[in-house]
Amino acid sequence: MKFMKKSIFLFGLLFLLGSCKKDYQYEKIDSDILVKAESQDSEISIRCETEREYSCSNFGITYCEKTRNNEIVVHFKKVKVSDLCLTSFGPAMCIIDLGQLFDGEYSVTFELNNKKTKGKLKVGSNTELILDSGGNVKPK
Repeated sequence: MKFMKKSIFLFGLLFLLGSCKKDYQYEKIDSDILVKAESQDSEISIRCETEREYSCSNFGITYCEKTRNNEIVVHFKKVKVSDLCLTSFGPAMCIIDLGQLFDGEYSVTFELNNKKTKGKLKVGSNTELILDSGGNVKPK
């Protein structure tokens, strides 16, 4: 009898979990991305947004970021499309939190749609992001 109760409970739990609605869909990034370095209370971040305007202003950009020594690599993946739409036009956005970085110069590589854009992040009294031209990631 215990086995039957446990089986029914597990079946019901699996049914509920399996029938949950996804809150997001993912789309290919089909525009260039504009980036800007920001510094607040010694925390460094990079604000990113698509050049394309979407029908909802709350779409995000998924990414993977790796920081090693004086090298930062950011791989932009997809646009995260929410089922809940803030009904105003706007770009897809993300903020990449790099945390506290020592003053100095960091090599930066952005990867978007199999294309790399290289540059430098200068951290100091004025934090500045400088990118090579010709890439699909551009300074804002």
